[in-house]
Amino acid sequence: SEAWMIRGFAHVELGKPDLAEADHTKQIDIDPNNGNAYHNRAIARWKLRTREEALADVVKARSIQDNRNSQHMHAGLLFEATKVKE
Repeated sequence: SEAWMIRGFAHVELGKPDLAEADHTKQIDIDPNNGNAYHNRAIARWKLRTREEALADVVKARSIQDNRNSQHMHAGLLFEATKVKE
């Protein structure tokens, strides 16, 4: 599972969020109770401009690991972004 996470990070850094999303999805398939995997996929989805899916991943991550400050920050950013997209 960690290998998919590292590869996903690399794909985000290389400007390939579509590949990062696939990597983090594989990570979730392996360990569906890994809140970090949902959080990381949310970042990839944010970069892909699939805001609603990104927000759903942040909400899922928070339901698994509610003590992650960065997840709260991203949830707020995603919420604000979905409000202004109209």
